[in-house]
Amino acid sequence: MAAVSALRDAPRRTSKSPSGRQRREAAGYATPASIPRTSKSIIDGYRRFRGVGYLTTTAALMGTWADAEVAELAAAARLLRSIVAGGKAQAANLQPAMARIRALDRKLASLGDAVAATLGEASRQTGDLLMLINLTRWVSRWC
Repeated sequence: MAAVSALRDAPRRTSKSPSGRQRREAAGYATPASIPRTSKSIIDGYRRFRGVGYLTTTAALMGTWADAEVAELAAAARLLRSIVAGGKAQAANLQPAMARIRALDRKLASLGDAVAATLGEASRQTGDLLMLINLTRWVSRWC
């Protein structure tokens, strides 16, 4: 117990090193000023690699179907908030909205699983390609 008290009562050290946010900003990560540049990079990357199989599949999965499901989920959430704010928070009033939200959540979860599986396969393919490149480089260097 004395050790806990000693640690609690010990003076805190202050660090002169920059905070995590300051380090990210210095490295050029997303800051309000860099968002247009980052968005342009993402769009350029998509335009260059949109024919790659896993990007096409992911874009199709996240297309208008996902947007419609998310919009419907947001509408269901607004309905639930209006029921609660209106003072009608009895179980009978909440059940239809909660059932709709659960059903939409299940649909979006399956979409998320499909996207994760697609990107997981992309990660494996990229890893295999990089391993092949490194192996080819090693063989050409030593043989």
